[in-house]
Amino acid sequence: MDSFDLVIDNDPDNFTAHLFRGVSLSNLKDYDGALKSVSTALSLDPQNERAKHALQTTLKGKGLSLFNDSKYEEARVVFKEAVANNPQDTNAVAYLSMAESKVSEERAWEIAGSVVVAWIIVGAGFLFSFYLYRRSKKQIQKLEKKLSDGN
Repeated sequence: MDSFDLVIDNDPDNFTAHLFRGVSLSNLKDYDGALKSVSTALSLDPQNERAKHALQTTLKGKGLSLFNDSKYEEARVVFKEAVANNPQDTNAVAYLSMAESKVSEERAWEIAGSVVVAWIIVGAGFLFSFYLYRRSKKQIQKLEKKLSDGN
């Protein structure tokens, strides 16, 4: 990176240095740094196909990394950006679909977990109430017996 940084320091508008720095960072899985460099390259030459491809590749790499780390919502956002950049990218579309499916699955499990917890609380409350009822009933029976024995 030092070579790219040196060139960029001397020539901040050097498209090639920004692009190659971004590609190199993406290969090193520094996706945030790569996106910054590739975005700078694109700002210098918005129609450049190599830069558009590098952006797309970096977005998909970042999304897959997040997906593999089970960060499905974050991955979904990144894949959504990749699809917005290139709706014909079938891999990005498929990745977005997978991430959306995982996000929906997580939400369903969260809801199911909440329902189970609610039922456990209701069930525990019912059991405790039943216990108190039975205990009170036994105490009342003891008192009634004492009263009847005493008369």
